[in-house]
Amino acid sequence: MTRPRVREVLDAAAVSGAPAAALLLTASGAALVFAETPATSRWLGATPDTGLFLSVLSFAIGGCLFAVVGYLAGARWSGDRGYTLRRSVPSPRRVVLVSAGGDLVWLTGALLLVHLVAYGRSATLGASALLSAWPLTLLGLASATSCYAVAAAVGTVLRTSFGVVLVAPAPYAATLLAGEVALSPRPELQQLVAPFVDQTWFPNLVPAPRPLLVLTAYCLAVTATAGVALVLVLGARLHVARPRVRAILLPAAAVVISAGLVASGWSPNGFARTDPSGSVCSADARVCVWAGSRATLPVMVAAEQRVRAAVERTGAPADLRFAQYGLTSDDTTVVVRTSPAHVDETDLRSQMVAAYSERWAAPCTAATDDLTILADLHDALLRAVEEDASDELEPILRRARAC
Repeated sequence: MTRPRVREVLDAAAVSGAPAAALLLTASGAALVFAETPATSRWLGATPDTGLFLSVLSFAIGGCLFAVVGYLAGARWSGDRGYTLRRSVPSPRRVVLVSAGGDLVWLTGALLLVHLVAYGRSATLGASALLSAWPLTLLGLASATSCYAVAAAVGTVLRTSFGVVLVAPAPYAATLLAGEVALSPRPELQQLVAPFVDQTWFPNLVPAPRPLLVLTAYCLAVTATAGVALVLVLGARLHVARPRVRAILLPAAAVVISAGLVASGWSPNGFARTDPSGSVCSADARVCVWAGSRATLPVMVAAEQRVRAAVERTGAPADLRFAQYGLTSDDTTVVVRTSPAHVDETDLRSQMVAAYSERWAAPCTAATDDLTILADLHDALLRAVEEDASDELEPILRRARAC
């Protein structure tokens, strides 16, 4: 028996339409990446959130194209058509391995290119530590590959080309179903329905390799089970191999075990861990952010300086410090919440103004002497920050001091 040549592998992939699907996947993925605008994006500029976005895209969009190619390949194998490798690879198992290998080279290569484009664009907008998202990239590739394998097994059974209409939208439908499961009493099952992580993490969180690798193992176990099943069906249908049903027991057991681990270890932020890189602060230590969000530091510093200038014009002490959510806080350090990727200076100024207003109004509100003073202080200080005028703020501040 001669080994299959590279040319034959690529020819086998061309028959199933993998190159065309890979081109479509690259174009559609790149379009989705560049359609995002930095001002409204949930993931641009933050490495963990870029990885989360790509885990969804890989399954919901990439999985559909993987499924189409897989189904057509399975239907072709089962119909004993397109066996360009018959001379060099006579057994069904080897034919499936070589032909599927050609398909997946095209498809996973295209999906990986989309990942690189997304991480590259995110990096230009301040994302750092890009390698920290590798578990999410691995999960995306594994989940899309499982779509190919399951669809190929279905194609081997159905054989009709019309079945591709039913298989193609299945990953996207599973994505929608997972959203319903997430709101059900059993949210731990959502990743078993659609193996991706659709969450929004605080800046103090980064991907946790262990649970993500367990979910990746679940995808690979599903892939192996579907692959063994289609080889058994193909061998029986073409009368070239005696089915050995016991061969499917090991990968099926791996599916059950990995699914149990995914479900039992689930928690709302179970796929994340606290950023081990610590924090970075401004030169005067008045503003601190997580190291993974260092690109937001200049925006927060600019907001703090503008608010401090307005406070100092009134003669009041501007002694508050500000830290990103998750960092240690105390009586003089106020936690500031930021969006996952885009940080709006106007929103930051508003939060800092609220912190000073609450501090000044505390004696009044505690004694219930003047219940309107908090709102008055906030509005006056915000105008002082925005318009560089403190005329309205000073009399209200004197009211607060008189409490």
